[in-house]
Amino acid sequence: MIRTSPKKYCLLIFILICILHARAQEIVSDSLGSYSFKELSEKFHNSTNLKDVFAKYYLNKAKETNDTLHIARGYKLYTFMVSSSKAVQYGDSIIKVARNSKHRSYPAEGYILKAYYLYQKGEYNNSLDNYIIALPLAIKKKNIRQQLYIRQAIGSLKSRLGNYSEALNIFKEDLHYIESLPNYKTEHKKNYLQAIYNVSDSYLDMKILDSANVYIEKGVIESLVLNDSIIYHDFISASGYSKYFSKKYTEALNILNTTTPYLEGYSLGINYYYKGKCYKYLGKKEKMFAEFNRADSVYQTNKDLFPELQYIYEAFVKYHKKNKNTTQQLHYLEKLISVDSILDIENSYLNSKIIRKYDTRILQEEKKKLKEQIKSLHVQNIRSYRGLIFSLIFIIIIIIVLIYYYLLQRKYKRKFNEVIEKSKNQKIKPTKKRPSKVIKNKIGISQEIVDQILLKLDEFEKNNLFLNSDITVASLAKNIDTNTTYLSKVINAYRGKNFSVYLKELRVNYAIDQLQTNSTFRKYSIKAIAYEIGFNNVDYFSKAFSKITGIQPSYFIKQLEKQEKHTHNL
Repeated sequence: MIRTSPKKYCLLIFILICILHARAQEIVSDSLGSYSFKELSEKFHNSTNLKDVFAKYYLNKAKETNDTLHIARGYKLYTFMVSSSKAVQYGDSIIKVARNSKHRSYPAEGYILKAYYLYQKGEYNNSLDNYIIALPLAIKKKNIRQQLYIRQAIGSLKSRLGNYSEALNIFKEDLHYIESLPNYKTEHKKNYLQAIYNVSDSYLDMKILDSANVYIEKGVIESLVLNDSIIYHDFISASGYSKYFSKKYTEALNILNTTTPYLEGYSLGINYYYKGKCYKYLGKKEKMFAEFNRADSVYQTNKDLFPELQYIYEAFVKYHKKNKNTTQQLHYLEKLISVDSILDIENSYLNSKIIRKYDTRILQEEKKKLKEQIKSLHVQNIRSYRGLIFSLIFIIIIIIVLIYYYLLQRKYKRKFNEVIEKSKNQKIKPTKKRPSKVIKNKIGISQEIVDQILLKLDEFEKNNLFLNSDITVASLAKNIDTNTTYLSKVINAYRGKNFSVYLKELRVNYAIDQLQTNSTFRKYSIKAIAYEIGFNNVDYFSKAFSKITGIQPSYFIKQLEKQEKHTHNL
C-alpha cells in the first residue's frame, strides 16, 4: 500500500483548489458577455472572491469599445483591490485617459483617488497637491459631491500638517458653502454635520475653547435634530476634550466614558488617549496606562495612525525603563520608532516637532546642571564685596524699573481714557475726508465713479464685511465692481490712509466697540478676538491694536473690567 505524506497531500489539495478556482473564473468570464457596464459594476461590488474577474472583464470591454469613461471607471475598480502604491498608478491612468472627459466626475475623480491613496502611503504633501488640482475641476463641472469631499480632505490635511489656522479657514468656508446650498440639511446632511465638527475640532487644536464650545453645542443640537447618532457622539466626545483642555479632568472623564461604546477606529483611539491623560492628571497612573493600552490596541487593529501615539509609547518607554523591564522597554521603543518613521514621511512639521521634543530633554539636563553651578557661584559672590555692589546695583535697577512701570501705567491709563472718549464721541470711525476740487482732480477719477465707490464702501463698513479674514484690496475691488487702482486712490483721498491701515482701523474699532458693549465678547481670549474680527495672527492683531490705540488689547480689556466692577459697586 502506497502512503502519501501529509505535505504531498496538502500540495495536491492546493493544486486542486487552484484548478477549480481558475475553472470557476473561466466559467464566470464566459458568461459575462451579455452584462452591461452597470451590471458588471454591481457584480464587482457584491462579489467577495471574483472581484478581479469582474474588474478585468469590465476594463477589457471598455477598451474594446474605446469607451474612455468606462476605461477610467475600470481603472477605478482596480484601485479597490491593490496596494496603495499600485492604486496611485491606476489614479494616474484615470487622469490620463479621462483628461478631456465631459463627464461631471472626471478627470477630478482620478486626482481624488490618487490623493486618497497618497494619504494612505503617508505622502501628505503630495496628497494635498492632488486635492488642490481636483478642486477647480470639480467646481468647473459643478460636482457638489466632489467639492464637499475635497474641501474636507484639504482641511484635514492642513490640520494633519499642523497648519491649524489654514485648516480653520478652509473648514469655515466649507461650512458657509454648504449652508448656502438649497435643502442642505436634508440633501447634504452628513457633509453639513461634518463641517461643523471640523470647525470645532480646529478650534480645539488651536486651544480656542470658547469658540470650539460654540460649534460643539451647535453640532450637538443639529445632530439630534437631523437624527445622526454617530456624529452626535463625536460632538459629545469633543465636549469632553474641551473639558480636558480646561483642566476639568473629572468632568471630561464622565463625558468620555459615556461615548466610548459608540465610537470606533480613529475616534475611539483618540477617546482612550484623552481618558488616559485625564487619569494622569488625577494621579491615577495605572488607569492611565490601561487606557493607553486600549488606544494602542485600536491602532494595531485598524492601522489608522494618530500622532498622539508618540506620547503613549514614550510614556510606556519611560515607565518600563524606570522599572528596569528591558524587554517591554525595547518593545515600546520599537513601536515609537515605527510611528516616528511613518509620521516623518513627507511631514517636516511633525518631524521638527519630534526633534525639538527630544533635543529639549537633553537641554533640560544641561540647564539643570548650569542652574546648580550658578547657584553655587551666586552664594559665594553674595559673601563678597562684589556681591554687595551687585546687590545695590540690582536694587537701583529695580527702583528705576518700578518708576518706569508707574509712568508707563499712567501713560496707558491716559491712552485708555482717550480711546473711551473718542469712542463715545465718534465711535472711532475711519476718517471720511471730503477732498477739495484740487484733490479730486489729482486722483483722476470721475465724480460719478467716486460716488459709487464711496457708497459701496459705506455699505462695506456698515455691514461689517471687513471681518472676513480673506479680504484683500483685490477681492474688495472685485466685490464693488471696480479696480484696485481706483479703490486705492479713493480710500487714500477720502479715508486719508492706505488700504491696509484702513482695514486694520475698521477691525480694531469694531473690537473696541464690541468690548465695551458686549460682555460675552469681552470674555473671549485675545486669540479668539483676533480670529473673530478677521486677523489671521494674534500678534498682528495686538500690534495693530497697540499702534492705533497706544495700548495692548489685554490692558484695554482689564481696564474695562475694572471700570465695570467699579460702576457695579457704586
